[in-house]
Amino acid sequence: MTLTCHKLVLLIVLMAVTVSALSGCASALGNVTSCDKDGNPKDVFGPGENVYVKADGLESKKWYTIWIQYHPVNHSDRLTLEEIPALPRPTVTDADGNISAVIIWPNVPKGTPITYDIVVRRTLSGCPVAYNPTTDGLDNTTIMGDLGGFIAPIPELPAFALAGIGAIVGLIALGRRKD
Repeated sequence: MTLTCHKLVLLIVLMAVTVSALSGCASALGNVTSCDKDGNPKDVFGPGENVYVKADGLESKKWYTIWIQYHPVNHSDRLTLEEIPALPRPTVTDADGNISAVIIWPNVPKGTPITYDIVVRRTLSGCPVAYNPTTDGLDNTTIMGDLGGFIAPIPELPAFALAGIGAIVGLIALGRRKD
């Protein structure tokens, strides 16, 4: 009976340690969000706009590197310079584990809209440069769902207007052809 009681106590202690470790890993993930300069969440950026990121729930007073990568970023995906529109940005969290709104891509150029994810990677020496969900933060969802962290560049309003005018002129021309 005593041996069984010891095994039960050991099992409870192991469970407590495991739960504690898992809660520590979950808090290390944090919340990463693309935003404007004031920290308001923003997922769509047009030409000439700046892309910012903010994060909370990360490790206190630790170095992180912010990466922009094509969506989707998955566990163990290598972070590469070839697919990013802006260089990785090193930053340090405050005492509460937060990163205030920091610019990560200035002056988005014109072009075809692409969906990106933001990886806030814990800077560890000697480790491969790959996404690790137990130590890194990830913004891979927009307000529209699982479409990536943010979309850039979006066409400017005149581009939409020209497309609309072109469609109307085309319909009018087709209507006159039938007569």
